[in-house]
Amino acid sequence: SPKAVDWLFLLAPQRRDLAYRASQLYPQEARIWLWLGDLARTDEDLAFADKYYTESARLDSYYGLAWCRLGAIKEKQELLEDAVDAFWQCCQNGDPGSHGCYGAGRIAEKLGDIPNAIRYYNRSHFSKALERAEELEQSR
Repeated sequence: SPKAVDWLFLLAPQRRDLAYRASQLYPQEARIWLWLGDLARTDEDLAFADKYYTESARLDSYYGLAWCRLGAIKEKQELLEDAVDAFWQCCQNGDPGSHGCYGAGRIAEKLGDIPNAIRYYNRSHFSKALERAEELEQSR
């Protein structure tokens, strides 16, 4: 069942065979695609990690963790516009301890979009993000 898959993901996160089988049985479950994305990311297979995290976020657009992981993969691929969008989605969807607001701010700053960087940083609960927003505000 999908609930059993949650336990398998927690207890055996390295088991590809279980993740692939779960994706065949429950392809509509966003958590399974996140699991596959994590496995691909561990292997440094950015293309598959991107594919799996994208599918996870597509299946559940409110799944903040999938968006944060997708943002990190997009950043590694140097797809900064896509990265800021994914981190921003994470920020808006619970930002589950992954600092999506901070990530969106960092990437916006890299892109030279200081007003949005400040806005993203200010949405964070992470002290480093709030400090950076204040620094940027003072330098304007």
